[in-house]
Amino acid sequence: MGKKILQSFAMFEIRLPSIQVGDRTLPEVVLPRGRYSAAETARGRRPVVELDELQVERIEADEVSMKMFSPHGNKGKIGYRWLDHMPAQ
Repeated sequence: MGKKILQSFAMFEIRLPSIQVGDRTLPEVVLPRGRYSAAETARGRRPVVELDELQVERIEADEVSMKMFSPHGNKGKIGYRWLDHMPAQ
């Protein structure tokens, strides 16, 4: 499967704690928010992150976070989307 790239449009960071699935432990994942200040960006915070297989599996194991990948609400906004490649900026 390899790595996947996640882009955030969410207003807040979301922490998904590690969970036990069968005999495996899926790691904690912090989903980024959609915008960061210049100071936060200088410290390495980004609304686009690269995730490994276990992190992706952890996100997919959470129903609430997966609902944020599809349009919701009156305005059809999404919280996150998967990208095929890392954006230039």
